[in-house]
Amino acid sequence: MTELDVHATEGSSFPITVELADSQGTEIVPNDDVMWSLVDEDGVTVNNRHNVSIPSPASTITILLSDDDLAIPSRDESVPRWLVLKCTYDSTLGDEIPLRAQVKFWIDALKEDDD
Repeated sequence: MTELDVHATEGSSFPITVELADSQGTEIVPNDDVMWSLVDEDGVTVNNRHNVSIPSPASTITILLSDDDLAIPSRDESVPRWLVLKCTYDSTLGDEIPLRAQVKFWIDALKEDDD
């Protein structure tokens, strides 16, 4: 699992770039669409983002999260989220090898003014 050092801001936009690699760290290009999901710390899907397809994938992909993807349900200071990816690839070890990856990131709450 990768955890990002940079935090997203509640309700804003936040690009996450992922470089896909096999267990030896060799860059891979997926066979078909990369599927991604966005989940909270309880594993519950956020903003209906379950198995979202990225067509014609490459070894590096960028997913732009925004608006309700980055909503915070309570007035916590910050909350974690996970971007979960899955695809298959071919290598010298075989064909249709499954790849699963996840990126943990934090969303910081906006400070509300008193107006």
